[in-house]
Amino acid sequence: MDYCECPPARSYGLCSDDECPCNNTAIPPAKGYLYISQRVVDTRKDCLSRSEVEAKYAAMQKSMGAQGAVMFVAKDLFFPVVVCEVGARKRNLDLNVASADYDRWERTGKVPCRVTPTAPLTK
Repeated sequence: MDYCECPPARSYGLCSDDECPCNNTAIPPAKGYLYISQRVVDTRKDCLSRSEVEAKYAAMQKSMGAQGAVMFVAKDLFFPVVVCEVGARKRNLDLNVASADYDRWERTGKVPCRVTPTAPLTK
């Protein structure tokens, strides 16, 4: 599996999921979850390193011109979203995988270049 470089937070992060009702819950180290979307995987599959991301971002800004660059949001295009447990459950993420991805990200600054799986169906 390929891994993307994503600089980790150095202290408490905040839930940055726009679809979560938690209002930016503070997430202590080793207590969060990562949501890696298909959009992030599609963007990052050919730019796994930090320098490749910076080059791709700069090229996108240049191609969009000054007006487009102001409106361009890279948060959910290049990087996974940090979510609290409420957000992870709302997205039906596999909590074990999303938590392990968060822990790996904190320890190594790398995340898998694959979509976060959803929770297994229960009967």
